[in-house]
This record gives sequence, structure tokens and C-alpha cells, in this order.
Amino acid sequence: MSSIVAERVRRHAAPAAFGAGLMLFFGFLYLQEPGGTDLFGRASWVFYQTLRIGGVAMAITAAALLTGHRLTLVADAVVAVVLGVLLVGTGAVMLLDGGGMVQTVINFVCGGGFLSAALQSWREYAGLATHKGTSDSESNAAPAKTYLAVPRRISDQAQRADGGAELSACGGPPRGAPIPRAPDPAPPPEGYLATLAKKTRPGSE
Repeated sequence: MSSIVAERVRRHAAPAAFGAGLMLFFGFLYLQEPGGTDLFGRASWVFYQTLRIGGVAMAITAAALLTGHRLTLVADAVVAVVLGVLLVGTGAVMLLDGGGMVQTVINFVCGGGFLSAALQSWREYAGLATHKGTSDSESNAAPAKTYLAVPRRISDQAQRADGGAELSACGGPPRGAPIPRAPDPAPPPEGYLATLAKKTRPGSE
């Protein structure tokens, strides 16, 4: 398992643990189980159970995220989506049946936070798919490039020391070798001066 993947997965454990702590506190220590068979009473009971069961589920998810396994992000996203929908839904139903606006706002804010966290966990899971098992290859990428470049430089120096055996890229003579010149044209039989006198003699044309 890649260390990069594990480190980024563990970053989601702290927010999950914080959410689990709040839900467990209100579900087990602060609120009492509501009664009533009307719509508001049933929505309140669902909200109460969401805090208790959801808090336990989030605590388990936070512990799983500490392992650093990439698949735990999927579990975190699923749990957060379910909790977010339940919180928003119960808040809306309680408001419709005569509930207070404050409780509905709290449910909407907390539910929206869970939905946002679920989206972030899913995006993290999808983004880490390309990093799975690549930590070793990424750490060895730079030395590999340097290792391939060293023999070429040594080879160039050895060839030049042997008298310039390396040919140019265009197929010309070896580097460092003198460039052959074209032979000079042979002088005319009479010599250069005689030829020049014939060309400049007046009335020769």
C-alpha cells in the first residue's frame, strides 16, 4: 500500500471522529427518546435514532480510516450520505408538522455538512486511484534518468579519446577530423599571366 495513499486517507479520520463524538453526545447523553405517534413525533424518533446509530457508525468509520486503506473512503462516503439525507429529511418533516425553525436549521446545516464530507471522501477515493502502488516507482524515477545519462557521457569521451570515431548526426566526417578540401584547378599550359594577358589585350575580341 502506498504511503501517499495511506496518509491522505488518514486525514479524513479526524473529521469523522469529530462528527461521531457530537452525535454520540447528543444521542446518548443529551436528548431523551421522544414519544408520540404524530408526524412530528415519528420524525423526532427517527432523528433520535439517527444520532445514536449514526454516531456509532461514524466512530467505526473513523477507526477504519486510520488504517489508511483506500476503500475505507467509500464506506465513509456511504455513511455520510445516509446520515446527511436523514438529518435533512427529519428536519424538513418536523418543520412541516409544527416544529421549530431552530431545530430545522440545525438539521439542515449538519446534514449539509455530512453530504459535503461524503462528496469529498468520494473525490479523494477517485483521485487516489492513480496513486495506488506508485510510491516506489515515483521515488526511483529521478535516479533512473541520471543512471541512463551517465554511460552516454562516458561513451562520448571514450570515442573522442580514440581519435574522434563518433560520426556527426548528418553522416559527415568524424568530429575533430580535418574537413577535406576540393583540389585546386590545374593551371593552363601558358600559365596564369599569359591567360590574363589574352583576356585584357585590346582588340582581342
